Amino acid sequence: MRGNATIVHTNWNTEPKHLCFKVFFEDKTAYEAEKYCESIGGLLASIHTQEQNKLIHEKSNHTKTWIGLRFATVDANTREKHWIDHSPTDFENWDRNEPNNLGGEYCTVVNADGTWNDISCTRKFYFACQIESITRCD
Repeated sequence: MRGNATIVHTNWNTEPKHLCFKVFFEDKTAYEAEKYCESIGGLLASIHTQEQNKLIHEKSNHTKTWIGLRFATVDANTREKHWIDHSPTDFENWDRNEPNNLGGEYCTVVNADGTWNDISCTRKFYFACQIESITRCD
């Protein structure tokens, strides 16, 4: 049941390049999740490898989870995707027929099966934050 989810304090997971990832089991919109990550010194997670995708997928208990990939409208027929940390979009794991921009979908979740879906930013899901660290993640 997802109603009044609370944050579960689990260890941060260390990745190469000194990035720490943590999934928060609290339902928030993409914008609320982004603000929360910023309030603890981080950002919504950017995923650049299959290993990072697997880590977030597994730590989310196979539940839809916000990540920091956004879409911006360039013109009537074109959208550009970008990570909110401005890192390169060098890895993608879209579900079949995604991204589809069905009804104006500008945010991204990792689905229960680990694939990605563009979705309305006002929906509420768990979320994954990343924080850069000089030392081990705690």
